[in-house]
Amino acid sequence: MDNKSLSDYFVSTVTCINVASLMAKFDDFCAFVDTYKPTIIMVSETWLTSFITDVLISLDGYTIFRSDRVGRGGGLCVYISDLVLDNFTVTPLAGNTGGIDSLFLKVINSSTTFAQGCVYRPSSSFLRTI
Repeated sequence: MDNKSLSDYFVSTVTCINVASLMAKFDDFCAFVDTYKPTIIMVSETWLTSFITDVLISLDGYTIFRSDRVGRGGGLCVYISDLVLDNFTVTPLAGNTGGIDSLFLKVINSSTTFAQGCVYRPSSSFLRTI
């Protein structure tokens, strides 16, 4: 790993999108990614289950991190460009946010450390759980 900072990877291209079923809209999602080429893509309401493998939702040039909701709806995933992963180590962070979908990643190299989070509060959750 070298000492590149995250700004070398155009952090301004972090994208957050609510897809309400990634599988149903995967072609449109791929077209969006191909057009804008974001460095980090945070996706809420993926509606993925353990029966849907990463291979089915993979993107060339990206690595996926997932947090599927148990039960209907919800779920999150984060795609990170392999260009970032060539110079940074990314590790999922454990945590329980009780009723709120969350996925936090620790991103680190020899000069930079930060946490990237994707959070979705379903309308059925209580505000006080935040």
